[in-house]
Amino acid sequence: MTATRERVSAGRVRWWCALPDLDHCEPVARSLLAEAGPAAAHASGRPWLMVNHRNGDDLRTVFFGAIRVAVIGSCLVDSAQLRKNVERSARRGDFDALTSMRGSYHLVISGPDGMVVFGDVTGFRRVYTCHINKATVVSNHADVLRRLIDAPVSRTWLAARLTSPDMPSPIRELMTPFNGVHALAPGHRLSLGRNVARTGRYWVPPAATNPCAQGAPILADELRTAVAGRMRASASPTSVQLSGGMDSTTLSCLAGEALSDRSRLLLVTSASSSPANDDLMWALRVGKHLAPAKHVVLDAQRTPLFFDDLPTAIGGMDEPPPFAAASARVRHLAELLADRGVRLHLNGQGGDEVLLPPLAYLRHTLRRRPRLGWRHLRGHAALRDFSLTQLLRAVVSLPSYPRWLWRAARSLRTEAGA
Repeated sequence: MTATRERVSAGRVRWWCALPDLDHCEPVARSLLAEAGPAAAHASGRPWLMVNHRNGDDLRTVFFGAIRVAVIGSCLVDSAQLRKNVERSARRGDFDALTSMRGSYHLVISGPDGMVVFGDVTGFRRVYTCHINKATVVSNHADVLRRLIDAPVSRTWLAARLTSPDMPSPIRELMTPFNGVHALAPGHRLSLGRNVARTGRYWVPPAATNPCAQGAPILADELRTAVAGRMRASASPTSVQLSGGMDSTTLSCLAGEALSDRSRLLLVTSASSSPANDDLMWALRVGKHLAPAKHVVLDAQRTPLFFDDLPTAIGGMDEPPPFAAASARVRHLAELLADRGVRLHLNGQGGDEVLLPPLAYLRHTLRRRPRLGWRHLRGHAALRDFSLTQLLRAVVSLPSYPRWLWRAARSLRTEAGA
């Protein structure tokens, strides 16, 4: 019987680069040695996984015969279960099931048939590729590959970002800032054989069949498990960004629930300079409820403003992030947390994107289900302090998105012809 062994990397992984099991990839490994070191080799002994050891992700590698599995990120299963899952997948020759383990991580597998790389289903754990010496090299950062091939900035990507900083996800997920560096779409795997590279989908969004009453408890259980798992894995004090809104309040309460000693929990609230903003009032209530958790309120007058120190680059990013305008605030908060020994910080970013639809859905709902659409219209108007009449006029008078897009395209063709 083949023994299954697990190894946890010493230190943290900022970025990684995976090389196919080919002789002509060894020069690539040598070129990476200035910034990275070998973390694991293929069964043949050739270099497989090169990592840059700086603050970042955990790296766990599991060996089962000639199979090597690297889990890079936050995987919430324990060592025994991870080894069992790898052994089961290796015996079946199907590693898709490993993507269902709770957490946020990359999967990189080396075996006799080649290499398989998985990102995640959300596009947060991205996978990039480039071709060097007739081989496909893989990394979690486009900039790492850009340096390997001296790739220029893509003018197409630059034009798209300048036109729409928040590019539509189908475009953003398949484009990279550099010519010659390619992205793997979320929910897909990359399989690299001896002479072929192919991609395939391993995850499909489930059909929207469950009503909210059934889906809400499932979401609550997943959130509770995710927060508790990260709290257990952190030996240092943990902080939560408590704005006073629903997302951060939920995370703060789940973090407090997961800790037997709430004094290890630090709640951080950035006060607003606007007297009309009542978020601080709600945040103070939550902080009192979660005592003896410590609650720090950052004075608005001492917090950097948006666009402060904007030219200072944000390290470790492949492209300007959505929070670039607030980068000085991010650095200020990171320094405060580091001084307090915090290694794990939770915030509610992403909650609105997951749970709130864009207002564009109102037009379709009003036409298909008028009573429900009217109720939602009134709710959005009250929530955002909009005029109900003006919102209704905007929703019903504007053309549908397909018709607007067709008109815009026709106008552009006309201008181009002129």
